[in-house]
Amino acid sequence: ITNPVWEGWYKIGMAVDASVLIYERIREEKKAGKGIRAAVKSGYSRAFVTILDANLTTLITALVLYKFGTGPIKGFAVTLSIGIMASMFCSLVFSRSVIELILKNKKKKNLSFGRWSILGDRHFSFVEMRKKTYVISAVVILIGVAAFFINGGLDLSIDFTGGLETNVVSNVATNTAELKSTLESEGLQDVQVQKLMDYEGDGAAAFVVRTSETDKDIVYAALENNGCVPMELEADSEGLSFIKQIGPRVGEELKSKALNAIFMAMIFIIFYVWYRFQFKWGVAAVAALAHDTIITIGLLALIRLDISLTIIAAILTIVGYSINDTIVVFDRIREDRRLRKGKTLAETVNISINEVLSRTVVTSLTTFMAAFKLFIISGGVLSRFSLTLMIGIVVGTYSSIFIASPILVDWHAKLKKK
Repeated sequence: ITNPVWEGWYKIGMAVDASVLIYERIREEKKAGKGIRAAVKSGYSRAFVTILDANLTTLITALVLYKFGTGPIKGFAVTLSIGIMASMFCSLVFSRSVIELILKNKKKKNLSFGRWSILGDRHFSFVEMRKKTYVISAVVILIGVAAFFINGGLDLSIDFTGGLETNVVSNVATNTAELKSTLESEGLQDVQVQKLMDYEGDGAAAFVVRTSETDKDIVYAALENNGCVPMELEADSEGLSFIKQIGPRVGEELKSKALNAIFMAMIFIIFYVWYRFQFKWGVAAVAALAHDTIITIGLLALIRLDISLTIIAAILTIVGYSINDTIVVFDRIREDRRLRKGKTLAETVNISINEVLSRTVVTSLTTFMAAFKLFIISGGVLSRFSLTLMIGIVVGTYSSIFIASPILVDWHAKLKKK
């Protein structure tokens, strides 16, 4: 979980998100008739609050995960916190310094931030669609629940169930998929293969092989039949001592602490959003967060994807992404409520979603493309991580538009009716 490569793909999206927010604001100020210098100053000033709120909620999540989590959860929280602070510095300080430096050039009287948004000036009636989207979400959740019970629960990897692990060198030219297939044909169950390095010359390569099989003799015989010898010996026929037993890496303690950490993170998010907005806004944000997590896990149960430490990392990443996306929309709603006094909440929410829609689409596409590239070029563990992340990005973007904000409208309408 602490692998910085995984967290790096998420931070690419978060860093781009801050830059898109700033540039969209500058473009709005220029469109309102301000000069480039005034537009830059106002754009950074107006985007600062949104970036701060979005990153602070994610940072609160990271701190709570570190406080109430254990082992890998703490490692994820530390990596996430470092990434948040680094991206905030780069977007708010470094990028502005570069722009100010460019504008100091007397010959440079203007900068182009584009004249059109990715969706143009179209306005969609998102709030009016909310009942239909509630039904869609309910159906997807029910499909995931049905898949969970029909399949007898989630498919747990050897991270949860335990097994055997060894580092081997294959003297036959092969790749991870071929080696996995041949070892499974030898009778090994739940085989995971990861390449460590290639050797020059004859095509030999080193691999990490993990399996839920607990009999060392069976594992060693299968490896030997496929031209694999322990890396430490490379030519020795006795390799049983180098096949090590691995217990369940996520036992009851880790699972319970992970769930407690996520639950506590939701509580703290409610309190923060309550302080910055209103109580019902915090509940709506957490409802969207729970919506994204439940749907993602349900879809993983549907496609029978093994739940491993890597998938836990992806789900925690989705939690951070989802709350960040929701807070950006909430900030714009709060701002528009001050500027558009004559509008109803439903009208203001719809206008606000449309105003940040270009930013939402650009950020989601950027993060999705990064995860998709990782899915294409990687294999095994990383491909499962990136697939989970892609599901979470789509669901998180959907919920920030169709779930979190419409909940505010319905809640407000019920209170007003009472």
